[in-house]
Amino acid sequence: QEAICRPAGGSLAATGVDPQDVILTCKNFGCQKKFTLRTNFDGECRHHTKPPVFHETAKYWSCCPHKKAYDWESFMEIKGCATGRHTDVKPGGTQFLGGNELRGNTADKNGKPLKTVEQFNDERAGRSSSSAPEPPLDLLKRALVAVGCSAADFDNAKARLAEKFGGDDAEILAEFATEFGFGLHNLIGTTGGDAPAVVAGAPPTGGPPPPAR
Repeated sequence: QEAICRPAGGSLAATGVDPQDVILTCKNFGCQKKFTLRTNFDGECRHHTKPPVFHETAKYWSCCPHKKAYDWESFMEIKGCATGRHTDVKPGGTQFLGGNELRGNTADKNGKPLKTVEQFNDERAGRSSSSAPEPPLDLLKRALVAVGCSAADFDNAKARLAEKFGGDDAEILAEFATEFGFGLHNLIGTTGGDAPAVVAGAPPTGGPPPPAR
């Protein structure tokens, strides 16, 4: 029997249409397919269990946060994570999530709240998000090692400066900054501030003399 759309503003009884054959639109998240009660069986509907998230340029379903899209077509192609029967009853609660909700309501597929960027970075660095801020000298060492400098060389330089300045971290950090400033100005050929001018052929301050010609 041919399916019939639900009459607008009218009664099904008045039309003689069997309610089992009325075309309905599924309201499950991510489905929106047409169905009739007569053909609505278990497994007919593949859908998402939680509302969509629209945050900046990213689009994804809050039940599947690991599958992100950045345009509407790709977003609509993300397959549902659950199956069941179609329904024409809209899910209760929030119909979509944005930036404000992401800070407290979005959960991963196991129901755990998603981590903030700060929490994620802290975990990768082996820090607790509730711990005190990382000391500047430790940050400096981590940054230098990340670009290929020797951790042992940094530790040796820090130890010498600690002896010179009586373990004053602020003075040690300032001396590192001065030395890095000299290096940068030497690299670009400027004197910059109080940094001494570099004369062609002259050895760096405290360095060995140039080889004899």
